[in-house]
Amino acid sequence: MAILRAAPFLALLLFAWGLGACGAKNVQPDAPRQPAQGQGADSAGGSSGGSDADGDVEPGEEFPGLVGYVVEKSGTGILVVSPKSQDFSANGGDSEYYDATWFSGAPEEIQIGMKVEAWAKGNVVLESYPGQAGAEKVNILQADAPEGADLPEADVIRAAIGQIDIDEGDFAIVRGAEYDPAADRWNVELLNGSGLQRTPVSIEIEDKA
Repeated sequence: MAILRAAPFLALLLFAWGLGACGAKNVQPDAPRQPAQGQGADSAGGSSGGSDADGDVEPGEEFPGLVGYVVEKSGTGILVVSPKSQDFSANGGDSEYYDATWFSGAPEEIQIGMKVEAWAKGNVVLESYPGQAGAEKVNILQADAPEGADLPEADVIRAAIGQIDIDEGDFAIVRGAEYDPAADRWNVELLNGSGLQRTPVSIEIEDKA
């Protein structure tokens, strides 16, 4: 009698075990996670090209240089000043800032008045004003004399800078030079002074070689 009474209980236990076993088969393991785009095995040790993790640039990459006029020269050092201003007043800076850098070790043929593009050696410029850097490369951008003119622009700008009195520690800023064929003369627009107090100066140069 005890065995017959226990039979329904055993049957119920076996039925419950069977349901549990069937449920376990439907449980799926977590799918393997895929690496995010750009984070494959090669990225664990560093970058495969371009800039490294510290933001340094690999050797040989070209940088835009400073385009401007040479307004001073001392030995092999040249002061290059951009003719175009930048407005930094939104950040509390100068509303008419002209980029300027002294480049040491420039080629001897570079003269005051020439328009050049200069690159800093190692892309390093000291944060003074003007900035200071070694010259990696200097390209002359000076164009030929305009049609009908005898003087090249570089000679005209050099003569114009020589006609103004520049305070010690300041420098001239060349804004442009235009040749007037009707009058056969040049008009050179300068700013005298590198600080916030800059005086506009207009110099006329006769086109005589």
